[in-house]
Amino acid sequence: MDWNRELDRIVEEAELESMYGQVSEIEPELDFQLKRIAEHYGEGANPYRAGCEETARSLLIRILSDERLKEIHSAKYRVKTAESLIGKCIRKKAELPRLPGEDWDVEKYRPLCGDNYYKVITDLVGIRILIRYPQQWRMVHEWILDVFAPWKQDCVKDWEAAYPEEGAGNFLAEQPRLYVRYGNEISAYLVDGELPFRPTISKEGYCSLHYLVWYEGHYAEIQVRTIFDEAWGECTHDLVYNRHRNSGNRQELERLSVCLAAQTQSAGMLASLMYDMAFPGEDREEPAADGYLAGRIFKGPALQDEERR
Repeated sequence: MDWNRELDRIVEEAELESMYGQVSEIEPELDFQLKRIAEHYGEGANPYRAGCEETARSLLIRILSDERLKEIHSAKYRVKTAESLIGKCIRKKAELPRLPGEDWDVEKYRPLCGDNYYKVITDLVGIRILIRYPQQWRMVHEWILDVFAPWKQDCVKDWEAAYPEEGAGNFLAEQPRLYVRYGNEISAYLVDGELPFRPTISKEGYCSLHYLVWYEGHYAEIQVRTIFDEAWGECTHDLVYNRHRNSGNRQELERLSVCLAAQTQSAGMLASLMYDMAFPGEDREEPAADGYLAGRIFKGPALQDEERR
């Protein structure tokens, strides 16, 4: 494979020409490091991506086979493609300020190279759990806390130093994250009067819980959201973010996406009210019928990358 030609294709299709040029001026070895990443991740007799695929399948089956999660709507997984990984490397490098700062979510990508990319980019494996009603987040939250050992750091600052040793058990890598549309939504996620998440207000209308876990030798990001928020995300991804950035109606589409997010919140609130009316005084609904696993496991090629990390 002609790597230079392949890299040009990735950059052009992702509309990263400006970012790529910006990073290339600062890091002369950018092309070489990106090639090393692509080769290690997706080529050779034992590519790293193959191990990620095994981990993703194993975790998904565990989720869908656990009786405690039989009330979820569905779950799916995705493993980043090599093209998506290269694009993310370029974007994250371009977002770095000239001088190092203390925004660890940004600074984690400064030392990114072919030797450590799998230690720094922690969403190569993505799992998405969809719930029908907003209240059901607690069910999934409790399951995750039971399956994974608690986090030792609220926010990891040195991902290379924190990379687990071989044979490490399953654990939460850092404090889970909460993305909501409005600040007054945060109180719905309190546990015993305290917030177990790092909250972020999303101007775009994004609403989800993110858990970064270490599972069977790989990092995996578990996202939990309602079917309403998933529908908004799919629509926005297909009709807004997949459009060329220089499209004439891009800004109008973004405004409509924010309006749709408000309607999505209303739908979730109505579903939540109906849930409380249907099950007054109960913490959770009755278990679903047997056979809940059938038809709910599928690989999601359309599962978009949420560049939130």
